[in-house]
Amino acid sequence: MRLITIFTHQLSGIHPKLSSKSKQISSLMYTAQVRDFTAEGLASLLKLYPIHVMRRQDVDYPPGVPPSEDKQLYYVVAGLRQFELLSVFLALQATSTSQSAESSVQNTVNQVFEQIQVIEQTDLRPKQILELAGDDIAGSAVLFSLGTKVAAQLDIIRQHTGSAVLDKYPKYSSERRLADRAKVSD
Repeated sequence: MRLITIFTHQLSGIHPKLSSKSKQISSLMYTAQVRDFTAEGLASLLKLYPIHVMRRQDVDYPPGVPPSEDKQLYYVVAGLRQFELLSVFLALQATSTSQSAESSVQNTVNQVFEQIQVIEQTDLRPKQILELAGDDIAGSAVLFSLGTKVAAQLDIIRQHTGSAVLDKYPKYSSERRLADRAKVSD
């Protein structure tokens, strides 16, 4: 296992061994939505919690020659939620900027996500791929859940974290969240 930097477009998708698992968990509902992140916020989280990948075995590269940067060379084996958010974020940004004349937003997103750091897993057997993805799905849900009274806990985070950080996560200034908090305090 090693930390590497790859071009985002080299991600081929979720590993085929995980296709049935990803279909089974696709109905999970997460609190975080794409609109809760700026490009910089999502990029920061991807650095803290890198996507785990495996090099595809079905793509040929000559010995001693670095693989072409335009090929999809890696399957995602863990960090499934991060990969989902990244994919949706990039798709939405491409759609929204193609509909507007403002291309500076897309340029910023392209610069932020042109390359990302990932953890490359090597020599995993199919059972190990399933275990790694299972740990990612089950363990992350427990590790990162805030529990009850989420709005109150978000307020604590907001009060004790600087605006430079919070500006990356629009959820902390969302009208809906503020309205929910007002209902609780009434």
